[in-house]
Amino acid sequence: MNKKIQSISKLIRNYALLTISIQLFSACASLPKYQAIEKDNFDNSILSGHYDTGSKVLYSVRHDSSNVYLALSTSDFGSQFKILNQGLTVYIDETGKKKNGKYWSYPVSNALNKRDVFSRSNTSSNFPFSQYDKSQKLYQSFQMNNQQLELVGFDGAETSRLLYYPLGKSPIEIGIAMDSTGLLNYTVIIPKTEIFTDNKYNDGIFSFGVKSGEIKTQMNASNRPSGDSIKQGNGGAGKSGGMGGRGGGKSGRAGYVGGNPDSGNKQGMVSPIDFWFQVALTGNGSVF
Repeated sequence: MNKKIQSISKLIRNYALLTISIQLFSACASLPKYQAIEKDNFDNSILSGHYDTGSKVLYSVRHDSSNVYLALSTSDFGSQFKILNQGLTVYIDETGKKKNGKYWSYPVSNALNKRDVFSRSNTSSNFPFSQYDKSQKLYQSFQMNNQQLELVGFDGAETSRLLYYPLGKSPIEIGIAMDSTGLLNYTVIIPKTEIFTDNKYNDGIFSFGVKSGEIKTQMNASNRPSGDSIKQGNGGAGKSGGMGGRGGGKSGRAGYVGGNPDSGNKQGMVSPIDFWFQVALTGNGSVF
């Protein structure tokens, strides 16, 4: 009887270990892989990058001998609102997986934005302005609000610091700009030495995770969701202060048109931006 029980226990233990292994493998294998473009060979006039359908964000990565250049672009007002009003957190994992020990948050979710004209029913289809007008007004509001940059893990494991940006000295350079067509461009320059800090992972492969703050909704009298309270995405902190956003660089966008946030699919407005992707800098494993 004892042997039978031991045999069953061993079978259950082996099954549990196999299940965990499959889950871990699936989590790693599910990340889309992006081959970064060498900066000198990049033509800004040509659309380049991948489009995350759920988040309505186009992303691309370039690199040179010293830096990695991340570009995020969206013309969708809902996604722009989540980035500029709710805050954006970007994770870096040098192992190429989905570890969240190192990241920056910019903009940091600002409690003052809750009282902005975009904080409630103005984000719904009843908003009286066109998408272009909404985008421009949103960007102007971002520029007027004080901003801070939160850096976690850049000074070692479990470290965190908050600085006024762009006045405060930062190891990364971030630019946020909106062009005349209403396209929001979020660009970042990251030194490779800030990505690869452990020699055993210095293989030119890492991953980015992009997550915005979340719009928590309440149903109004007409059973329509209205953006009410704000919850920052993983890693973000609900702090305020700092300097206004900076103008960013250009990113490839020919023929790119974001979705319409007023199309009736309110879930798209509520759900946060949330996606990960793996980056390969070279094909031969050399980083620098």
